[in-house]
Amino acid sequence: MNNNSTCSVIKTAYLHPCVQVNYQGRDAVFTPEQVLACLYTKLRDIIESQLKDVKKVTDCVVTVRLFCVPRLFLPLFCSYLFRIYKQDLPEESAKARYVVFLDVGHASTQASLVAFHKGKLQMLGTTYDLSVGGIWLDDVLREHFCQMFKKTYGINARDSPRAWLRLLDECEKVKKQMSANQTPIPLNIECFLEDKDVTGKVQRSEFEELAAPLFEKIRQLLLRLLEETGVKKEDVDSVEMVGGSSRIPIIRRIVQDVFGKDPKTTMNQDEAVARGAAMQCAILSPAFRVREFSIKDTQPYRIKITWSGGASEGGESDVFVERDEFPFSKMVSLYRSDTFQVDARYALPNTIPHTLSAVGSWRVLGVTPNADGQPRKVKIKVRLNPNGVFAVCSATMYDTQIVEESPASAEQPMEQDDTSQPPADQPAPGAPPADAAAQPPAAPKPKTKTISTELKVEERLPVVFDIEKYAGIEMNMQAADLHEKQKADAKNAVEEYVYEMRDKLSDSLAEFVTEKVRLNPNGVFAVCSATMYDTQIVEVLQI
Repeated sequence: MNNNSTCSVIKTAYLHPCVQVNYQGRDAVFTPEQVLACLYTKLRDIIESQLKDVKKVTDCVVTVRLFCVPRLFLPLFCSYLFRIYKQDLPEESAKARYVVFLDVGHASTQASLVAFHKGKLQMLGTTYDLSVGGIWLDDVLREHFCQMFKKTYGINARDSPRAWLRLLDECEKVKKQMSANQTPIPLNIECFLEDKDVTGKVQRSEFEELAAPLFEKIRQLLLRLLEETGVKKEDVDSVEMVGGSSRIPIIRRIVQDVFGKDPKTTMNQDEAVARGAAMQCAILSPAFRVREFSIKDTQPYRIKITWSGGASEGGESDVFVERDEFPFSKMVSLYRSDTFQVDARYALPNTIPHTLSAVGSWRVLGVTPNADGQPRKVKIKVRLNPNGVFAVCSATMYDTQIVEESPASAEQPMEQDDTSQPPADQPAPGAPPADAAAQPPAAPKPKTKTISTELKVEERLPVVFDIEKYAGIEMNMQAADLHEKQKADAKNAVEEYVYEMRDKLSDSLAEFVTEKVRLNPNGVFAVCSATMYDTQIVEVLQI
């Protein structure tokens, strides 16, 4: 994919990508997490300024793509919203209603199959493709026009980052127009490159031919969804489409070919996920009462744990596999004699969309051998929480001890029997044979008890940020923004006052000043106007 970033992307000492931008006249490097924090801060300020009833925003629900880990993925929020529009869901005893959600977004495409009953939903399976989306289709058009302009005007848009990004923006507009028109759509850009105005045309059929490999990926994605879930296309009751790029006509035709039915747009294609997230806010908030709704989500990636450390041998085990339901907890039993470490990672690195397969590490402290020097039984509890986050929640050590009986309980009183005894030479009825009676009695089985001890678990995440450091940087940036805003407001106030007083000197205050003072080019108002925008002036503000 071509680089569409407007800033430089660099690697840090830890090989993490960062962006380099010009901030306050100097080069500054920010991590993607810092950029996201800036975005969230701005969104929070917008909400607090627009909603007068909200004094302070403290919680939010963040939606991410289903291939992100951990996640509250988009199809789930589409499902939340779908149940609001569809109240005629079948009862639990009836056959489930199978609904496919296809989300053709900006940079990726994802599909999910959900089984609905009244009051519950179950995620049956999900598929995605990171190489199909709106920006990929825009890039196909951009490459087409780039080659056209080379032949027609002798210019290469790739030579200028500004022109290259501008062409992408114009191609997006053309793509949207083609979704509603079959006639050739013109593209006109003034002063595009080397002061040249460029123009071109493209038709929907031509675009579908150029982007045929991308549209075929969408078809294969839907077929893969049916194959992985084992559901026949005849059993699918409906297909719901969301996402801005789902308006492209050929995508609707692909859905018709795969499932044999017309796709529906019951939900708002642009706001479906956002509205579903708002519903999740209501579910999590104690201020709202919502109907009970059961959700069975599925884990898309296999997670494996390995353990090592101490004198005992290490090992590994797959604790969660694909399409396991969550939230869910599992217990893993180990035999250890010393402190050991549990490492969790994704078992199939090629199936995750990034190179970091490690999930985290946990050290279990306080493990000791038993009295005989043998390893003790240790049970660790692993869990996938409702957000899909894996963690080792706790560890418990078990020891079996023999309970010694007290002498009082060991000595049993002799039983007295007043019934008549048979003669000595005759065996008693039901008595064992003489040779069996001659054997010594078996030793009593010792009583045991199990003692459990909670162990301390230390968490070690693969990526750790200095929260206080970055929070301080963000606060300083917010203070700088506030300072600039106050300075701009002060300049506007002074400018407004200068213009107002100039008008008054010629009107209501004209009798109080001489003509020389009023027209003096070096007067106080002229000086204010000249110095107000002087960047060399250092102002002192009390914030």
